[in-house]
Amino acid sequence: MEDNWRKKKSTIASTRTINVDSEVSELKLLPGGKYLAASLKCDRGFFITLDHLDHPNGVHRVAVKSIPAEATRLEAKYMTYQGKPMIMVAYVAREIFRPKQANNNPGQVAETPPRKVHMLRCIYVDLGELDTLAAAPQNSAGLEMLRRRIPFKGAVVVPLKSLPVQVSLYSQAGIAHVSAVQEAVTADTQDYLVIINLEHPREPCILVCQPHQYERVPSVPVQPLPDMKQWIRAVRHLPEQNNVLIWRTIRTNSSANNEQYAHGIELVNMPERTEERKIILSVPILGHIILGDGTVDSVQITDDAWPYDGKKDVPLQASSQPPPPISIFAEMSSPGGIRHWHVWPKPGLTRESPPYAYYPYPETLVKQTMYDAYPDTAHVLPGIFRSLVYTTRKSEQADASQSLVALRRYISPEYQSLPYTKLVQRVERHSTVERKKYKHMPVCVYSTINTSPDFLLPYRSEGLGAITWDHTIGRLCMAPARGGVIQLIDFSHAKAPDDRFLFWKMLAPGGFEHTDDDQEYIPPNIGLEIEDVIPIRSS
Repeated sequence: MEDNWRKKKSTIASTRTINVDSEVSELKLLPGGKYLAASLKCDRGFFITLDHLDHPNGVHRVAVKSIPAEATRLEAKYMTYQGKPMIMVAYVAREIFRPKQANNNPGQVAETPPRKVHMLRCIYVDLGELDTLAAAPQNSAGLEMLRRRIPFKGAVVVPLKSLPVQVSLYSQAGIAHVSAVQEAVTADTQDYLVIINLEHPREPCILVCQPHQYERVPSVPVQPLPDMKQWIRAVRHLPEQNNVLIWRTIRTNSSANNEQYAHGIELVNMPERTEERKIILSVPILGHIILGDGTVDSVQITDDAWPYDGKKDVPLQASSQPPPPISIFAEMSSPGGIRHWHVWPKPGLTRESPPYAYYPYPETLVKQTMYDAYPDTAHVLPGIFRSLVYTTRKSEQADASQSLVALRRYISPEYQSLPYTKLVQRVERHSTVERKKYKHMPVCVYSTINTSPDFLLPYRSEGLGAITWDHTIGRLCMAPARGGVIQLIDFSHAKAPDDRFLFWKMLAPGGFEHTDDDQEYIPPNIGLEIEDVIPIRSS
């Protein structure tokens, strides 16, 4: 996957098509790309589905749930809930809500008119039952087992004031949580986070983020004022360091003809006890303006593939190496394009803090690239190092979806500031599978992906309905607006074993034994020299 992304022209390894016979509203790949959650709508109603993409019998739908309204803000993640591993799915739907009202007069019937509100719902499915379906035998009993779908179970239902800016799933101290960013109702109030402990869902915690008095930066001409309006555009929960990373947009000029905005990154403390209903006024402990002007339409902050459960899980790299950075992408309309930053990890400040933590200091918050998409609109499917950028163009029809123009790969150049390189030693990423270095970083970090002429034709004529991406294995899922299908696109492939595996088997047919001193294994004398068995190839 990394070699493919470092090519001058990245290529598609394989494609598959999934027939859903429904209009696809939203898609969400779970980390690892094995399961795909989807929001569908058709003549029969609205549905949440979960598909197994790597099943031995092909793509198989393992779970489905009928819902009363269309699901938006779809999120899905592996989590531990009620002591068991689950797949948790969160979404928002605009439903009819009938609040309960106490009636103190028995002779009078209290009637509360129903109204439509945005309902935040979390549903889950047992991961152990899904693994049982994956191991179904290849016979009639196994086929009958595959026809049985596992039902979703409800975890929480919470009414919201408005459509949330962002919905996030995360784990804090081994307990599953869901949060929603709510915009302030009036101009003189601040945006806030609704944090729900899924083990105690009846008592949500409200985190009100107070405005931060940003300091004047010489390179960014922003004069902070007490009455500046500030919005929360994106959040990233950092439970391992008990903080929340927030992207804040600040209005610096409120004139009708010339509204101006600045944008900053700040860090606030995370509530410790979320099982109690309380309102917390949180003042940012650290803030830094990274963008002095411009209009930002959307902000994407990368999340961990696996939720933090309060323990130090087995890492995919040496424990002495720092974790990967956090990627922050801003999709802008004025000027049009995408801007990318890295928040590099910094060693913990105290013994109680984790070995590495993320603080948006000037030496750790480093700008990477800026992509100009004019006259089209640029969007990003974020990843820590590998991302996808696609550009759309508004159709002439008012009710039409965005027409897909191009699909490009993006690889981060991994720029670091000089003070940071003196603090943390540079980590060279290698291929742990083939035990060799990656290819050199390409000169052009943005490059159009090679596709057939007819590949983007449905998305240009019908529009793009939904798209999702998993950067860990390079899997892309996308659906046209009215096509009734989902395309599964893989940019990675498993490398075929070469003759070295045969050579190892001939040396020790019974397998290798691991000695206590872990010295080099000496094969038994089988009457042949090593070179006589098969030539040794240097890797």
